[in-house]
Amino acid sequence: MKDPGSVPSSNKPRFRRAYARKVRTGCITWIRHLKCDEEKPICLRCRNDGVKCDGYAPTNKAKDEHPKAPVQRSQPLSVTGVSHLVSDVPLERCYFHHFYHWTCKQLSNSPETTNFWIQHVLPLSHASEPIKNAIIAVGAAHRFFMAGYDTHSPQRMEFLTTQYNKAVSRIIPHMSIDSVHNIHCTLISCLLFIAFEGISGRHGESIRHLRAGNRLLTLPALTSVEDGCVMTMKLNEIFSHLSFEASIFMDDAILPDMRQSWSAATANANIDISSRPFQNLDEASYELRQLGLNFAKITRVDFKQSLDASDSLQLSEDEETEAQHDDTEADALFEELKRRFKEWMSRFDLTKKTLEHLQYPQTISQQLLSLTVAQKFWCMNMYFAPEPYLDPQADPEADFLDAAESLVKEICHPNHFTFSFDGDLVSNLSFVVRVCSGMDRRHRALNLLRLLNRREGVWDSREIVEMHEATLSLHDYAAWYERDVPGGIPGYIAELSKILKS
Repeated sequence: MKDPGSVPSSNKPRFRRAYARKVRTGCITWIRHLKCDEEKPICLRCRNDGVKCDGYAPTNKAKDEHPKAPVQRSQPLSVTGVSHLVSDVPLERCYFHHFYHWTCKQLSNSPETTNFWIQHVLPLSHASEPIKNAIIAVGAAHRFFMAGYDTHSPQRMEFLTTQYNKAVSRIIPHMSIDSVHNIHCTLISCLLFIAFEGISGRHGESIRHLRAGNRLLTLPALTSVEDGCVMTMKLNEIFSHLSFEASIFMDDAILPDMRQSWSAATANANIDISSRPFQNLDEASYELRQLGLNFAKITRVDFKQSLDASDSLQLSEDEETEAQHDDTEADALFEELKRRFKEWMSRFDLTKKTLEHLQYPQTISQQLLSLTVAQKFWCMNMYFAPEPYLDPQADPEADFLDAAESLVKEICHPNHFTFSFDGDLVSNLSFVVRVCSGMDRRHRALNLLRLLNRREGVWDSREIVEMHEATLSLHDYAAWYERDVPGGIPGYIAELSKILKS
């Protein structure tokens, strides 16, 4: 007989652990433990248990019912946005990928993470047909150039011209709409046209596109964009450097409007930043390009105008007063430029020390070497060298050649030619060959030029070597180097050719 107090085992309730479904929207304190009542700003469980409530995680913006309109800014695009299906034509894909894998890394000495061509231009090519066509044309021309082929042969010119003409015709509609995006696309296309003509050896056409780009940089739509627009700053930097190098090459003022950058620098003149290193090498490069451009403007425009005015045989009293005012203004600008150069030198020295402590990666070594060579080059000008570089025991020429030798070892490729927008080694070595005091150093600089096999914008190391070898073969080569020949390097080579043929 069963005990009346007993309960059949089948009807005995099973033990269950207290359970509540976990949620991912509760407060941070309880989100991974127990159910949270989600009362805000502090949940009930936290209050009852006497613990500090850590609040709530931010909601997922993607799930908001009314998301805010995204702010349109010019941001660097990730290289992961570059598609491999750029064209249905196999040959076009081939040259596009050559640009991606080879041309980009030669055009700029920045590492891939900050390389303008990889981070900005390539992704943009998928939304802009003219940029894509221009990239294909440059990629094809660059591939022929690296291999040492003649880009002017009819067979190769047909393909190159087709892609080039497509890019030119498709960029025209962009120029009719004065928006920041369209101006950026036009300026990038302009740079690609400069590269195409530079690789093809047509300096005149390359400089024509450079002048057009400089005019575009002054458009109100760009100048009104907020400070710090990455795309605009990078475009300014590249055009500044190309303009400076072309101005020296042609002995002409091929310069953009620099009033804004100069006025901004003058406004910050009272702020001492000489004890601060640059944030990165890109900032150091940008500042140096602006200084080079201002140097070209002062020496090739301001001082030239002052000399032209003072050379006039007869000046009225008003004209003489105006000429004196121009002289004073030019001198003041040059003094400010000297101050800024010395400031840049000091900041770059601090930057190098910082990078030594950080054990910088190999990817930035080329950019660092290039800036070091530029620093050593400007230090040869005693006006711009800071106090530590003015030691009587210092040898600026030797320091420059040592730095240049290190860079040449890094960038020279004896088996193929290279083309870059981001270099001034050829022009700097050419200058040293012309002005250095000893023949041994002159030959050392010439040997470095021979090793380069490189074209930097309009400066071709092979052409420059031939020019100097021809000059040094003359018994009065020193007088030739002092000649004032119109037309820059091309004009000098033409005059030299006449003498050698006679």
